[in-house]
Amino acid sequence: MQDILSYVGQLSRWRDDTRYAADLAARVGASLTGLFVVQPIVPLPTLEAPQLVAELQEIANEDLDRSRRLAPAFEDWASALGVVKSLWQVAQGELAESIAHVSSWHDLLVLAREPDASWSRVGELGSILLRCGLPTILLPPNFDQPARFESVAIGWNGSIEATRAMHTAMPLIRRASRVTLLCGERNEPFSSVVWFPPFSIERYLAANGVQATIRSMTGQSAGRALLEGAAAVDADLLVMGAYGRARVSEWALGGATRYVLEHATLPVLMRH
Repeated sequence: MQDILSYVGQLSRWRDDTRYAADLAARVGASLTGLFVVQPIVPLPTLEAPQLVAELQEIANEDLDRSRRLAPAFEDWASALGVVKSLWQVAQGELAESIAHVSSWHDLLVLAREPDASWSRVGELGSILLRCGLPTILLPPNFDQPARFESVAIGWNGSIEATRAMHTAMPLIRRASRVTLLCGERNEPFSSVVWFPPFSIERYLAANGVQATIRSMTGQSAGRALLEGAAAVDADLLVMGAYGRARVSEWALGGATRYVLEHATLPVLMRH
């Protein structure tokens, strides 16, 4: 967790959008990149309004110039918060593609959701999570708390996605005073002729100096159970795998990932 990327949804809110990420970067000694994306001009249905196209392009260019000029302010602000190294980046293009491009040289993405932004809808968030390929901390709308890790909850069902998420979050889990495993059942394939070595999450955590309390989740949807379990232990962070089934199946059936994306009120670290 050496390079953290924080997406800035609005120039007027860049301090709010990146505050959690800056606090996290300072805590773990990571570098921080703030990314603002200027949306491309929407093509017009006809070519009968060249003046309007030129005006829209001029507005986009002004947005680019204004956003680029924020680099010194961002770097000074991050340094004052204890971030050892920071960088301000500006892109112009489709949002998920732009984030995926900049994500390629980072270890973690932080997204602060905006209540009325189109990219904060569940479908668009899912596209960003899958295309960027990074573990992502998703903040609920209007979240203004510092990055705290006194209590961390881990959604655990033995899947590859859950294991990857837990492994990514280990630098944060080690900082917690209380770690809770929210254990659910894994959906196994109908039949299998392969065998993989077993993985003991308890042994893995103990080897990393972490003692965890186990809470079983049964009898309800996994997404609801994860959020209720995290609330019961007053978790500062929920760690979970994302899209354990094929995305189309999960979207149609309303899986745990979709439920958490829609209802989480705490930071959630997800990894596909």
